Amino acid sequence: MAAPRSPRYPLIDLPSSIALIRKVWKAEGRNTMSPEVAAKHMGYKGINGASLRTIATLRKFRLLEGRGDDVKVSDDAITILADEETKSPERAEAIKRSAFNEGLYAELKAKFSTKPSETNLRAYLIKNGFSEDAARTATAVYLSTLEFVEKETSGYTTQSGSGTPQPVKIGDYVQWESAGQLQFEIPRRVREIADGGEFAFVEGSETGVPMNELTIQSPPSGAQMRQPPISRVVPSVSEIANIRVTKDCAIRLLADGPYNKRSIEALVKNLQLQLELGTYDDLKPANDPLLQ
Repeated sequence: MAAPRSPRYPLIDLPSSIALIRKVWKAEGRNTMSPEVAAKHMGYKGINGASLRTIATLRKFRLLEGRGDDVKVSDDAITILADEETKSPERAEAIKRSAFNEGLYAELKAKFSTKPSETNLRAYLIKNGFSEDAARTATAVYLSTLEFVEKETSGYTTQSGSGTPQPVKIGDYVQWESAGQLQFEIPRRVREIADGGEFAFVEGSETGVPMNELTIQSPPSGAQMRQPPISRVVPSVSEIANIRVTKDCAIRLLADGPYNKRSIEALVKNLQLQLELGTYDDLKPANDPLLQ
């Protein structure tokens, strides 16, 4: 008897999918096309098992839309690509819609209020019908997508009663939520934003707070009163590796949480998959004797 099939899930993460849809966008713009043409733009020879799975993933992420022989780059995909430099609020919302529109990812987002551990997520998937291999792959892809969403939408929050994300800016009063817990007794005022928008500093503290964990709040009564300092720290980051790949370039691998051998194996598989999909084909070759 054949083993039961695991539920369907995206086989590549959102940033890799965006890199692929960028190739289609550069070639066709808003034109409609057949799935075969879309596959060729992405670097495939035509329609086969691999290209069909990739197209299915782009559909799940709402980057490719249409039915049958008429598909095109979606409006959300165009917003994500066109606003990549400006990092607009509309882009942040489009990224969130793309990431959590797909059934499984919407379920996981609702299930886990904060980023789950690899072990916890894999166990949940196996309990819900995934084979061990499928659960391992789905876990790596989901966590990679989640990290991308957090990074690319950092500093944006949706104010109550509004569907438009508002960027946290100097002068705003904010609440900090970490690991599901509110960290401020009353909202604090942002006095500085640093590290390219990654961290904010609030009145009464010299410690940076992750922007993606802040939400804009109404000013508290007596807002002019002196705020007591808090003793929070910027999350620690450990270096996994520092590898010199050319004479002028070294690639550093950083981890913002616990990792193990399986984490490294998942990273290697993900990088290999992106190489096979041609994610890095547009990079200019380095003129370096180390690469000869």
